[in-house]
Amino acid sequence: MNYSLTLTAAPSLKFKCHPISALKLFYIASFVVILSLLILFIFQINNLVFQGYLVKNSEKDIENFAKENENLEMNLAAMASLENAEKITGELGFEKIKKIHYIQILENSVASAK
Repeated sequence: MNYSLTLTAAPSLKFKCHPISALKLFYIASFVVILSLLILFIFQINNLVFQGYLVKNSEKDIENFAKENENLEMNLAAMASLENAEKITGELGFEKIKKIHYIQILENSVASAK
């Protein structure tokens, strides 16, 4: 017995389709492109409106932070005033100096300046 494998050409496949004219194909492609651009335009406008909303909110936040910063600076100035310092020294038990005594440094001491 002699077994052999033979290759034969496949029968050609023929599809029946309606011929589309070049003008009709151009109209379809143009419609698809215009529709795609319209959808892209709508998304871009939506994104632009959203970014404008974010900028508006950021400007409001900046204005609020500027007001809060001004209030904090006024509070800091009030806390750093001389009257407040005198009040705090009284609360901590400090006393006013009546007479100042300076330390005399001898010439042969280690801490003398030359």
